[in-house]
Amino acid sequence: MKKIIIALSLVIALALVGCESKQVDSKSSFEIIQELKDLKDVEGLINTGIIRNDEAGIEKITRWLSNDESEFELEGFIDGAIISPMMSVDARGVLILRFDGTEDSESVMKAMENFRRFLICVQIENYEIVNVGNTYMFAGVADNTELVETFKTLNFEREALTEESSINEVSMKIIENADIALSTMTNIYNDEFMLGQLPYLFGEDLGFDTSVIESAIVSYGYESDQFFAIFKTSDLDKTVLEAANLDEFYKLQMNKDFSIKGSIATFGNFVVYTNSVEEEVLKDVIKNLK
Repeated sequence: MKKIIIALSLVIALALVGCESKQVDSKSSFEIIQELKDLKDVEGLINTGIIRNDEAGIEKITRWLSNDESEFELEGFIDGAIISPMMSVDARGVLILRFDGTEDSESVMKAMENFRRFLICVQIENYEIVNVGNTYMFAGVADNTELVETFKTLNFEREALTEESSINEVSMKIIENADIALSTMTNIYNDEFMLGQLPYLFGEDLGFDTSVIESAIVSYGYESDQFFAIFKTSDLDKTVLEAANLDEFYKLQMNKDFSIKGSIATFGNFVVYTNSVEEEVLKDVIKNLK
């Protein structure tokens, strides 16, 4: 009898270990919000922000979720993303927050009501707060119906990366696995208007041909000198060659007196440039992406 009990205990223990070790690779808040930004009532919210689980990110989310009487205690936070209007008088905004399951869901949803005050000049009056599992959304647009319904039906699990994956999926996987910190100025170039800004950002002085770029994500800032860029290109060899010129980005475009030394790697027709990790580390991360 004792042997049977021991055997059953081992089976149960192994089953529990199996359950605990099975981890779902879920999409980041940034990836989720990118799947929502083209909806009719979300168009025009062109400012995108990525909030990491670091000191600055935690401070920002805590401020947004707190009220005048008490500070919200942020627990289990993984990451967040926001799309907001260019004009501070435009009373709209969408916030995605992702947690690890240790959060108090009811408290999070209640605290997210305070996000309606994040704009300087106006307050968002028309909003709805919903969650799917441990991912939460503050929907604050003119008509939240389509936004909420789309959010509820999204696939929150990542699929295996391929050369056909979106730049959002590829970039976030690289950023997470290589532990790359994004700066305050993170812009997504995936439409005609934003792609038209790339020549002004990189300029002729850098010798970077942006006409072959189909989409891009560029992150930089004045305060940290950390630079991350990923390009989906129609001419891989040309973009790889010219990406080396981005070492001069801070000197020529940010009016600083030094150059940076960045690492370059490729994944399919994506070219990645960053000065946050060594080239060997970056290439090793990309090699293991699939």
